[in-house]
Amino acid sequence: MVFTVVGAWLVGVAIAAVVVFDHATTPGADGPTPARWPDASRIARAATAPTLLVFVTPGCPCTRATFTELGAAIDQMRPRPAVVVVVEHGDASYRPPIEVTAIVSDDGTEMARFGARTSGHVALYDAGGALAFTGGVTGERGHIGDNVSRRALVAAASPTPHRVYGCALDNAP
Repeated sequence: MVFTVVGAWLVGVAIAAVVVFDHATTPGADGPTPARWPDASRIARAATAPTLLVFVTPGCPCTRATFTELGAAIDQMRPRPAVVVVVEHGDASYRPPIEVTAIVSDDGTEMARFGARTSGHVALYDAGGALAFTGGVTGERGHIGDNVSRRALVAAASPTPHRVYGCALDNAP
């Protein structure tokens, strides 16, 4: 009897571990990020520095990890980019835990323009408006720590999309 109970418990723990691991390592949806800054965008692009866009939904538990990773990356970036946080649902009261240039409330229009479908999507454009990085900056959902995506953002030399781990943006296309 004891072996049956322990065996059933171990099977349950193993199944739960697989489900948690699968969720943590499954990226969110992404769309095509334009290679050049969209002319129709209402977001102001910095004239003499790179512009870093961060698309978030404040309710996503992974958002904290995204900002932690961004803080570490931005501290290493030269020149330092102008950081614009694009928040869905028109929540202009949201204040991220890093220094930002602007907060833009969005109804999904800018998310669609930049191909953001998952909270934590980051797009870095150089001063000339060319895409230098797109994707997420965490290694998995809610994960804080050094990872390939964060290093690629710092190098600003990876327009190949990196996986984004976070919640779906409700207003996304």
